Amino acid sequence: MRRYIKAENILCCSDCDSTSRFPAPAQWKLADFGIARVLRGGRDVATTYCGTPVYMSPEIINNKGYTHGCDVWALGRAVQVEPMKAWV
Repeated sequence: MRRYIKAENILCCSDCDSTSRFPAPAQWKLADFGIARVLRGGRDVATTYCGTPVYMSPEIINNKGYTHGCDVWALGRAVQVEPMKAWV
């Protein structure tokens, strides 16, 4: 579980050269795994309050147990909050 997805930690990489008529597809990568955690088993949850508040899922904000779903929430918030031109 990543727990710290935010726009600043999403990298866009592309192998686009000037001779190509069509650019290569972009690759999206995540950076900064400093507070990542491995969940063990289907019922394991994290309870640590960590991350950037604007990207935090409701479970983290309400101090409830959370799983990798918080990463999906944070990725959606990053796409919603940050303008796409800042990522290019």
